[in-house]
Amino acid sequence: MGLQMRQITLHEEERPTSMLMSLTANSQRDPKKKKEPFSLDDFYLYQPRDSQDMPAERYGTAALGLIKRRLMPSWALTFYSKLAASAGGPEPSLLAFIGEDFILLAPVKTSTGYTGLLIAQESASKQIRTASSPCGTNVTICLPEVSTKIIAEEGHDLRAW
Repeated sequence: MGLQMRQITLHEEERPTSMLMSLTANSQRDPKKKKEPFSLDDFYLYQPRDSQDMPAERYGTAALGLIKRRLMPSWALTFYSKLAASAGGPEPSLLAFIGEDFILLAPVKTSTGYTGLLIAQESASKQIRTASSPCGTNVTICLPEVSTKIIAEEGHDLRAW
């Protein structure tokens, strides 16, 4: 608890420096090379993990396991940088359920189906799809609405048969 409080204090104290760094970097930025402007987040050193827009460690580890086995579809690599940055700890025993147009990373059995990090294409929206895991387990899953081309969202409780 003491280390967490110290990290929060350091993060609060680094905000003015991060603001100056982002202003300086944006004044020197070449918009042809880097279209997006720098933000404060690019210069934080002590930002707590839970306040970052990062997936949980087990999802990153599961994604890297799929990549190592050459099972990660190319369309899902859109989220590679955040997944790789969050990876850590042991590989989950069930890496993922992989369907035609969706992946459920590090699924955990619930009373009604499975929960995990859902990466899905728009074509999977409100569909019932069959998926398989690298270990050979098959499952039929009812997918939620996908409102953009590709989503990556945690916490969906997907109904399974």
